Amino acid sequence: MALRLTSTEPTVEGLLLVARMQSDEGDAGLETTLAHALELDPEHPGARREQARRWTETGEHAKAEELLLALLAERPLDLETNLVYADLMEEDGRFGEVIVRLERMERVHPRACEARLRRIELLIGEDRRPEASAALEAFEKHCRDPELRSQAANLFEEGL
Repeated sequence: MALRLTSTEPTVEGLLLVARMQSDEGDAGLETTLAHALELDPEHPGARREQARRWTETGEHAKAEELLLALLAERPLDLETNLVYADLMEEDGRFGEVIVRLERMERVHPRACEARLRRIELLIGEDRRPEASAALEAFEKHCRDPELRSQAANLFEEGL
């Protein structure tokens, strides 16, 4: 049975997918695509999160933080939103806050390998080696992806 589309109208999810591809490629159409997604649904959490990510990337940190805090008030345990907020805090040099946020996400989402990997990197950067070592052990317990495991081991070895 063939899948048939019933509408040619773009969806917010489709536009967000295009926006992510444009962001990865440095495409100038990103702003237009994101604006269109927000126009379709100004309250869509994914569209709002992508707007905050974009503001973080363009240095509009106050606007990004305000939007991220509003999103987190609605969905405090959303992994993606917490990771975008961690990006913002890291850019602002708030490493201690990032480590705490990532650790919280690990407890809530045990298989959140990206959060675990980032926390290991930050702990090494903050010269908190015993914690980094414990975080690496937990990472290896919960994350089975060989590429990510290799990245984690390399981070730890490079940080020694």
